[in-house]
Amino acid sequence: MYWCDAYGSNKNCGRSANSALSVRNATDDANSRSPVTTALGYAFARYEFVVPIDPSASISNFWFEASDGTVYNNGGKGYVIDQDQVLFVPALSHADSEAASSTELSSRMLHRRGGGPIGAAGAQNKIYSLIVAVKTSFSPSRVYIDATDVATPNFTHPFSATFDLTKNSSSYPTMSGYDFYYGRVTSPGSQMMVDVHAVGGGRTLTQSFMQTLSLDNAVFLDPANVTTVKGKKSSAVRGKVGVEMVMVVPSVLIMWFLLG
Repeated sequence: MYWCDAYGSNKNCGRSANSALSVRNATDDANSRSPVTTALGYAFARYEFVVPIDPSASISNFWFEASDGTVYNNGGKGYVIDQDQVLFVPALSHADSEAASSTELSSRMLHRRGGGPIGAAGAQNKIYSLIVAVKTSFSPSRVYIDATDVATPNFTHPFSATFDLTKNSSSYPTMSGYDFYYGRVTSPGSQMMVDVHAVGGGRTLTQSFMQTLSLDNAVFLDPANVTTVKGKKSSAVRGKVGVEMVMVVPSVLIMWFLLG
């Protein structure tokens, strides 16, 4: 993987690109593939990257080169990081389950659009404790989350909520130029997605469509060694690629790179 700094004298790979090898490789298990990819005959090789990012330099874009020389770089533009000032932190977030009350179950029954009784499988709520990192220099007046979950019991009606987060410097002190904000929400569903927002200086910055399936259980692998390559920039693209990126803490980034 290659990436460019977002700030400083080497901004946008002005002199060189940063480079690191994957820390773990795997092949898709047949049982984990979707019916669509199976029907199309697609299989994926999975390359995981864990790289240290200097917060003062950050990262503006990244791309990949395979050992056969194939370049994956989003049509020559690289995979752009649109902002680094508000970031969801799943490794510090947490979810618990609790039995739903009879009042909540009755309410769900009233909103039913069809199907059988909710039953015991629908009697669980998930309580999410979510952490968001915001750059101290941004100094937000408000940090909040829009949450949505359509995987509710029997898919009777979707869950949606907007809730504010508060700065939690006692449990999560400032790190690498980021402050940490905490909020809780209870959902009757099992696959909540969140849009994270920070408001400040007449702007609203957003990190959109973040999943909450994997919270506080990230596998911590040692970051890869980083080298620099002078004059390196992204070039022509070939092949298929999927990328998922998760921040563990503000200075460590995990990326999953899927080759088809």
